[in-house]
Amino acid sequence: MTPDKTPDVLRITLIRWRDATYASGWHFKSEIPTGPALVESVGWLIAETDEAVTLALSVSTDAIGHISVIPKSGIVDRFQLNED
Repeated sequence: MTPDKTPDVLRITLIRWRDATYASGWHFKSEIPTGPALVESVGWLIAETDEAVTLALSVSTDAIGHISVIPKSGIVDRFQLNED
């Protein structure tokens, strides 16, 4: 799949992945994040490259919305949730 071409069959996909952690404001030293966050994202698989997987939360016949591009280097698990 290329990013500019939506596959004919859309697959609902759950991806568990590690993402950067951010904490704004003041925190006690014991509350400081020390590692990446484990995130779960679910959406329509609309594209995949060697480097990333692209999910969309919303699709219509001519548009795609709420897109997340997830780097493959952070993916821990991946599951297809619907049939082909």
